[in-house]
Formats: sequence, C-alpha cells, structure tokens
Amino acid sequence: MKEISIRQITEPDFSEGFAIREIEGMLSEKDLVQDLHRHDFFFVLFLEKGTGEHRIDFTNYPVDNYAVFFMRPGQVHELILKKGSKGYLMQFNRDFYTPKEEPVNFVLRKVSHKNYCPLSVDRFGRILAQLAFISEEYIGKREH
Repeated sequence: MKEISIRQITEPDFSEGFAIREIEGMLSEKDLVQDLHRHDFFFVLFLEKGTGEHRIDFTNYPVDNYAVFFMRPGQVHELILKKGSKGYLMQFNRDFYTPKEEPVNFVLRKVSHKNYCPLSVDRFGRILAQLAFISEEYIGKREH
C-alpha cells in the first residue's frame, strides 16, 4: 500500500498559524486536483459555488453549493474542485486556535467531528460576509 503523505504549510503567509484564500485564485481557470494526503493543520473549505469530489477518511461527500467541509489534523482526504468553484479555504494550526475558555473550546470539538455541513443560502450568506471581512483583514495585514 502506498504511504499517505502529510502536507504542511510552508508558505511565509502561514507564519502566524493562519491562512485564508479565495478558491477562485487557487483554481486559475482549471480544476484543482489533490491526491490522497493528510494535513498537520485544520482545514475548512467554504463553498459558495462548487462541483467536484471530496473524500474524507474514505467517505465520499457531495461537493455542491453552500457547503462547508471541516477537517482536523491527520485526517485523510482527496479533493477535486472543478473550475468555476467559488468560496474560501481557511487553514490554521493548533497554536493559532488555543482557546482558554471552555465554551469556545467545546464549540470546535463539537463541530470537528462533522466533516460536511450543507447550509441554506441565508446561513451561508451570513458566513460568507464574515469570511470576506476576514480575508480583507488578512490580505491587508500581509501587505504591511
């Protein structure tokens, strides 16, 4: 059996343990194809518009509009996102997310066992507005 690689973020943008990117920029007019691998960081994919395939821990999930995928470090996945997909990819390491307050910590533990979450247009729209703000702040901070 082929060994499953573990991906790490080595980009300078990840120096503080957090990165957010618009999916359109990652696709650049072609499909994104990632073979089976693991991460050593949290991976959250927010798809406003999407088609493709996503397999997490050998379970297939639908890739469609208004979907959120959440993955913990060490989970195995492979991803195909077709060109034209839109949304955000957020990545962060354990050091970035170390809440001191128990209720906050509980929220992440609760959602981290659910890899796929389809949302209504309204609920996704509220999240999308926040993601756009986070992305703007992140880009602004990198440029300074």
